Amino acid sequence: MRKAEQAVARAFTEHLRIKATSLGSLFQACPLDGGDRNVLADYLISDHDNFSLIEFKSTQSEIKTEAKKQRVHSLCAALESNPSMRDLHDLCHFIAWKDRSSKQVTVNVYRHEVCNQATLGNTCVVALTAGGAREFTGTFGQGFCRPPPRRSITFAEFKVYLDWLLLVTTQGTVTNLAFATHSITTDTVTLAEFASLDAGYNWLQTHRPRAAYQP
Repeated sequence: MRKAEQAVARAFTEHLRIKATSLGSLFQACPLDGGDRNVLADYLISDHDNFSLIEFKSTQSEIKTEAKKQRVHSLCAALESNPSMRDLHDLCHFIAWKDRSSKQVTVNVYRHEVCNQATLGNTCVVALTAGGAREFTGTFGQGFCRPPPRRSITFAEFKVYLDWLLLVTTQGTVTNLAFATHSITTDTVTLAEFASLDAGYNWLQTHRPRAAYQP
């Protein structure tokens, strides 16, 4: 993950943590490190019950670099032929970047920005340019943190989507998502790494802070 993308990711995750605190919700940002290439996302984000994936780019123009990844072409084609997975994707798989004019972090559904010929070229089955409703982070955070969730899905739904996503992008060679997370109290910072979504979910259930942490 490049330095400019890290700045976008940090701004986004810090904002959502503050938004969650203001709404009495929880927020966990989990970097995917090496697992990012398999799920086309840099972070898994969660309120300990619901989950989403998010890819970060430094600018909108950088979104076109996704065209270099064969996994992206495979995902876009698979989404077109599977409406049920497309519905889950639209609720939990996003991409964010810094808006050139406003300098604000902007978010959209991943396929709305990526799965079109303007981004992937003429081989893409979707001829349209980028679509969907772009949001600044504040609006996205409201939908993510305030129930009922509109920018995330339940663990059971997310597991279905993740299993399907990994099947599409790795042809079944990878079946688990490894990620890291942490628990923060006034006295300790505990880091934890997991080899699977199930292991991470179980840890999150037993590490619920009594109140949302605000740095």
